Amino acid sequence: WTRRSVETGDIIETINFSNIMGLSGYTFATSAMTLVGNPSAPIVYMGVSRPPLFSAPGTSGAYLLAIDLNNRQLHSKTLISAENTELLHGQFPLVSDGEKPRVIFSTKTSGVWAVGEPSP
Repeated sequence: WTRRSVETGDIIETINFSNIMGLSGYTFATSAMTLVGNPSAPIVYMGVSRPPLFSAPGTSGAYLLAIDLNNRQLHSKTLISAENTELLHGQFPLVSDGEKPRVIFSTKTSGVWAVGEPSP
């Protein structure tokens, strides 16, 4: 992921998804990113793919990542498809009952998913 200056087009920040995940090999973005939180604690949600051809054995798959942009660390990682047959698409709306948020997204063949803790 690369962020560029609006004024000059210069690169001002890069994030390597493989490094954030603590893995070697290639990790490709498969979705738009969704920024949540506030300026003092921004989190970005992103769908990524680790194709078997470009990944170490046992690390391929499709994931939903949440990245803490202030600390440049992985906030959470959810494996969606170990076989990498599902790709996450589009945006990531968040819904909440006031206590437990859920991330909603669509996939290539399995329709709409929700990730999060169930409400009491």
